[in-house]
Amino acid sequence: MSEDVKQQVIAELKEASLGKFAIQLDESTDVADCAQLLLFVRYVTGQDFKEEFLFCHTLNTTTRGSLAVEGECGIRVDSLKEELTEFFKCDNKAKSLEFTKKLSDSQWLQKLAYLSDIFLRLNSFKLSLQGRFATVSDFMDKLRSLTMKPELWEGKVKDGNLSMFEHLGETLDKSQNTGKQDVMQLVQSHLASLRMELQSYFPELSELESKLIRNPFIVNVHLLPDNMQEEFLELVNDSVAKDAFETLSLTKFWAKMSEIYPVVSKVVLNSLLMFPSTYLSEQGFSTLLNMKTKHRSRLNVEHDLRLCLSNTAPRIEKLVCNRQAQPSH
Repeated sequence: MSEDVKQQVIAELKEASLGKFAIQLDESTDVADCAQLLLFVRYVTGQDFKEEFLFCHTLNTTTRGSLAVEGECGIRVDSLKEELTEFFKCDNKAKSLEFTKKLSDSQWLQKLAYLSDIFLRLNSFKLSLQGRFATVSDFMDKLRSLTMKPELWEGKVKDGNLSMFEHLGETLDKSQNTGKQDVMQLVQSHLASLRMELQSYFPELSELESKLIRNPFIVNVHLLPDNMQEEFLELVNDSVAKDAFETLSLTKFWAKMSEIYPVVSKVVLNSLLMFPSTYLSEQGFSTLLNMKTKHRSRLNVEHDLRLCLSNTAPRIEKLVCNRQAQPSH
């Protein structure tokens, strides 16, 4: 069944509209400490916008290490600092003793509280991108909001307002504002750096490209390249296309237009096909975690994962026809 699904997806990729598709690769280790590489593909076939799991490959060695830092972790460290101090005091190792000193350092705890707050904020942004068929246009809308927030926060911190950093404010109150000025300056510096990094790291869609994706019927034809203009006029004056735009999602609308208006659609689909987040990979690794347990650590998961994660159903009737029934004796 898994091979049948794979063959269907590959056949659709070969006939994908405009000959384009996007892939997402991600790698992590499983319970047997084997590195698993997952591959997802996004493409347009017929008049449909599809996301499919294509394959899982076991690597001999892991090619990366990962460290997930969650805001909740810092909050727990602060709330359990007395218990952690007692625990690490029992260990006479130098690193343990160094850590116990930090747990009583008010300035270090203030920095930890700020990191907890900022990671919670960034994690909230990440969660807002979860879900299938999210597009780069959706991502850019949310990213614009995110890149503006550090500047807002920086101004508030400068005025002594910590309403958006709840845990930092509580920690400063507990420490009776000891070292507050140094921490506040450090926070302002970090927020300025964060704002610049976000603006430089993520490319911005042009205003014209964004409008073309969101609503082609409000775009000025004279702003488009010469090779698109005539086809674009046909599109915006097509009453069937207008009806489809009002009833279909953006991805389904442009998938439908790709065969009728390929020149305009090609420009839009180049952006829409991109994966804006690692949601599918994370979902895949969650499924892998549930499937390959310590009791089934030698399981080859590729076929099982494909059937769990793929939206394409195996052609059961075709598979049955290729099997010979067991004759009676």
